[in-house]
Amino acid sequence: MKNYREEVALYWHFPFCRNFCYYCHFFKLPYDRDLVTGYLNLFQKELLLYPADDYYVKTIYFGGGSPSLLTADQIIVLKNSLANSGVADQIEEWTIECNAQDINEEKLEAFIKAGINRISLGVQSFLDDDLKILARSGTGDEILKKIELIRSAGFSNLSLDLLLGFRKQNFKSIEQNLQAIAQVKPEHVSVYLFSRKNDSHLAEKEQFIIEGYHYYRLQLKQLGYHHYEVSNYAFPGYECRHNLFYWRNKPYIGTGAGASGYLKGIDYKNYKNFRIYRSAVEKGKLPRASKSKLNDLSRELICRMRLLEGIELEKLLPLKNEIEKLIQADFLIREVDRIKINPEKILLLNEILKDLVCFKEN
Repeated sequence: MKNYREEVALYWHFPFCRNFCYYCHFFKLPYDRDLVTGYLNLFQKELLLYPADDYYVKTIYFGGGSPSLLTADQIIVLKNSLANSGVADQIEEWTIECNAQDINEEKLEAFIKAGINRISLGVQSFLDDDLKILARSGTGDEILKKIELIRSAGFSNLSLDLLLGFRKQNFKSIEQNLQAIAQVKPEHVSVYLFSRKNDSHLAEKEQFIIEGYHYYRLQLKQLGYHHYEVSNYAFPGYECRHNLFYWRNKPYIGTGAGASGYLKGIDYKNYKNFRIYRSAVEKGKLPRASKSKLNDLSRELICRMRLLEGIELEKLLPLKNEIEKLIQADFLIREVDRIKINPEKILLLNEILKDLVCFKEN
């Protein structure tokens, strides 16, 4: 084995869902038991395309789709695939995304046996009326019971996802979601802005989204959460280590159909076409549909400026004049030797960065 192996994060995309949420833009496929069985074998084969002599994985994230549809036995199969790959012998954090209705004692026991130590639960809202609008199955009370089950199983690192800005949402929704957060005390909370292409109501909701976002930000701070990234809050020490690989511009392996990765300065995307993806992996080829290279400084900006910790001033010297203008306009803040986004202007981050970023296609 080489003396040096590159430290990376590992993402696996499980695209299968029983129901398609109309606001979800991630690649997904209808759940099919036989396809899933074959997909697990493809995961093992694709992992072996990343030599253990070259990489070692520090964090794992199973996203989707709905990876909580995996059975207890299938979770153990995945654990064995990771063990056999040789790259996953130093795992610090292993997250799996879950829907509340998929959670049961047997599955939670399998998670723990496999080494999964963090659950990201797609709550979206604790209000029954909101869940109906979002076409989510189950009720707020059922979600709370599943959270109790997760805690009883021994999980001490739980993240909850909430949505902000969907049709008919109001401040009652935000207040009651905050009450639920205060009750269950997850270690991590994500508040994502609702997004749906060609949805005319979004323009009407713009002021509500702005006010709601900053209300969440201030109230979560009162509950002891550290706002560390645009959409993410955590108790100190519970920031998502896997996502910090992305936001600190570190390399990560993306596996599975439709997954994205970043290795050796190159961004890549795997095939979404399942047949093409499967054919490539079975032939022992990396299933990459595209590759691109972003200007180093531009990528650093796009990733690091999402973090409230900001970016080192010395890295921005080539953009000194442009950065100074943004500081004068109160969009950015200079703090000792770092440049940070002004939290009050954080929803304008994409516009702030737009003129600073250049893209280079390979």
